Amino acid sequence: MLTLLDYRLMWKSMRNYFATWELVPWQVWKMLGENARHLVSGRLIHALNMIRHELGKSMTCNTKGEGGRDQSGLRIAGQKHYRPTSRHAGNHDNQWDGNRGLAADAVGHWDPREIHAMILKQPTKYHMVKFIEIDINWLHIDVRDRAELGLWSPTRGFVSKAAYIQELKKEGFW
Repeated sequence: MLTLLDYRLMWKSMRNYFATWELVPWQVWKMLGENARHLVSGRLIHALNMIRHELGKSMTCNTKGEGGRDQSGLRIAGQKHYRPTSRHAGNHDNQWDGNRGLAADAVGHWDPREIHAMILKQPTKYHMVKFIEIDINWLHIDVRDRAELGLWSPTRGFVSKAAYIQELKKEGFW
């Protein structure tokens, strides 16, 4: 297991792929600017940067400006999808889209199963990812405190890692 010092060293040496306004609601960004980054889990930012680096394709979370998409990262009271018990409220949870507004051959196009396989193939590298929502067309990961990685589907409930790996192999993502 990595120590806090290990994380700090990795954090300093790793490229940051995400602007703070992508991770928090626009109104929070307007109030706090770059200080809003402190509201985001460091484990989550680290995991997202690692995924983005290895993926080599663009990822979209929140969009910039009033009226844009702003509930895929941190969610705050008063927002439509805010729930006080949600991991989004504690910002240990994030949703990412690689397909919004992009042509199929664009550098940003990706399938979330591609990233699921990446994480499942390298559990030590992505040890901070503890929850993945599957059977949706965007990436939804969580860095909550739990012993084992959980895979959950809105249509099937919890799915075993072995069963999901078999699905990924059958669908050509492994």
